[in-house]
Amino acid sequence: MGVNSMIKKTQGALSIKPFHSSSMSTLEQQKQNQNLMKFAFATAICCIVLDPTIAAATTSLEDAATNILTALTGGLGKTIATLAVIVLGFMAMFGKLAWDNAIKVIVGITLVFGAATVIKWIAPTMGGVLP
Repeated sequence: MGVNSMIKKTQGALSIKPFHSSSMSTLEQQKQNQNLMKFAFATAICCIVLDPTIAAATTSLEDAATNILTALTGGLGKTIATLAVIVLGFMAMFGKLAWDNAIKVIVGITLVFGAATVIKWIAPTMGGVLP
């Protein structure tokens, strides 16, 4: 894949129209959602792969999983969540925010950082596995 095609795909993924825009069909909305999900997934994978603490965890699978959990719910996760809220703020400031998307982002952030609590509530006998 060439650099130009990657740039075009990134620009396509980041050019977001609000869903309440009357000119967007359902197919365009689905394509926009797919592009955003691909971009977010690729960004998360790059952050995880480039983190040296995760790459250094070759002793066991549990250590690697714990490092990924720490990365996603620690400083990196908080930074990504903060950037997401900032983007929502800019979208609201320019009148491009679809409130259903804002609610989805906030619920997603809540699930990411509340996942350990939910798992402890569902399976309290897991011992001290989660922080």
